[in-house]
Order: sequence, then structure tokens, then C-alpha cells
Amino acid sequence: MEIENTLLTCVSCKRQLNSEVDKCPHCGKKDPFMFKKIEKKAGFLMFLDILISFLLAIKICSLFGGGLVVLAILLWVLTAVFAKIGGFFIKKHMDNTVLKMKDEMKTIYGNDEEANEWRLAMTKRIYDLLKYC
Repeated sequence: MEIENTLLTCVSCKRQLNSEVDKCPHCGKKDPFMFKKIEKKAGFLMFLDILISFLLAIKICSLFGGGLVVLAILLWVLTAVFAKIGGFFIKKHMDNTVLKMKDEMKTIYGNDEEANEWRLAMTKRIYDLLKYC
């Protein structure tokens, strides 16, 4: 999903800014589009997904006998598979989170067009963050 940088409105001072800025140059608000709040949640879910996938793969590998190399390959494959499955559910969850936040942004911005621009920019950031899931 490739979307060019867009102009979004700062939730604090309501001025137009590039969607990639981390701080509003006008009012000084950090995270002027509330991206970090959602990105932190996605990052935590990714970490949890990989940890659970790894632990589940270790448990399954412990059921099999075999050499160290075979177990290492099995562990690697199972972790990748479980992480991919978990990544699918994380993306679905984050899509729902972004849609719920879009309603909040519509209230802040006062119109649907800017809220949709925010949703597109946030979705791009989430998918960039989760591209390996």
C-alpha cells in the first residue's frame, strides 16, 4: 500500500501539516495526528505475537525428537507460520481500531473529508509497521 505524504490537520491548532511530522511547528503539540498512540498498540501486539509464536513453536518442537539442526529449522518455520497467522489478526484488529479512531477524528476535525485523509495516512503507517507480519 503506497500512499504519498498528505496534508493533515493538527488536532490542537487545526493547521495543515505534512503527515510525516512528529511535532506541530505552529503549536508545538507532539504527535499532532495521534499516530503514536495507535502505533504503540500495533508494536506491542507485534511483539506479543512473535513471543507467543516462538513459545508455541518451542512447545511443538519439544514433542519431536531429532537432531539440533532439524529442531532449529522446525522452530524457525513454526515461528514464522504462527507469526504470520497472528499478523493477520493484528492487521484486522488495527483496521478496526483505525476505523473507530476515524469517528473521533471526525469529531475533532469537524468534517468527514479530513477524517478520511487521516484514516488513509494512519492505515499506511500501520501497514508499513506490520509489513513483515
